[in-house]
Amino acid sequence: MVLGDRQYYSRFGFVSASTQDLRCEYDVPDAAFMVLELNGLALQDCSGTVQYRSEFKVCESRSLNNNLNECFMTVSVHFLPDDVTIEAAVGEPFLEVANRAGVAIPVGCLMGSCHACEVELDDGRSICSCISSIPLGRSHLTVTLFSDPTW
Repeated sequence: MVLGDRQYYSRFGFVSASTQDLRCEYDVPDAAFMVLELNGLALQDCSGTVQYRSEFKVCESRSLNNNLNECFMTVSVHFLPDDVTIEAAVGEPFLEVANRAGVAIPVGCLMGSCHACEVELDDGRSICSCISSIPLGRSHLTVTLFSDPTW
């Protein structure tokens, strides 16, 4: 089960959960609540309302019904210094988002240890984009690329 961007998750085989007679406890668009059956008959006798554990209810205090984009759907990602903005799904890998935006982030090891792909987020944190994804709970995110002529 995922609650996210249909366009992004359908690439991995997720389909609307309503096709399996499953509903989300939140008032969300049908296209945003999806399921992927990993075992051919795992959902055969399942139906009803899916309730999330308390650990997953991070957006309740943010008035979920009014702020779906902020909590679960898409994030507007602004890349600097290129000044390019693109919509991305929560959980989508940074490198994939940058690639779709036509922004080149240098890479080295692709494991986060060489820091060639390090970028700075608008909250001041530096992350390795090769092992990081678009965070939950943001409607907008600014990503500043470092320039290192060595890489």
